[in-house]
Amino acid sequence: MLTLNLCRLEALRAAEGGQNLVFSLEDMKRRAYNALLAQVILSKLDLSARFEELEHLPSSPLNFGLKAA
Repeated sequence: MLTLNLCRLEALRAAEGGQNLVFSLEDMKRRAYNALLAQVILSKLDLSARFEELEHLPSSPLNFGLKAA
């Protein structure tokens, strides 16, 4: 229950108010896995400083594989 509530809190913070919040624990896990994989790949290529650019792209690669709500 703690994990679920922490993920929901993170989703509320990301939605900035949560008026139209659509929450899926599976999507949170997928986004965390994508972030971890991107960090590993970029660190192997010695490009870890460019990780923050991924989050600000219009079609963020970190959202790959998320279900459309």
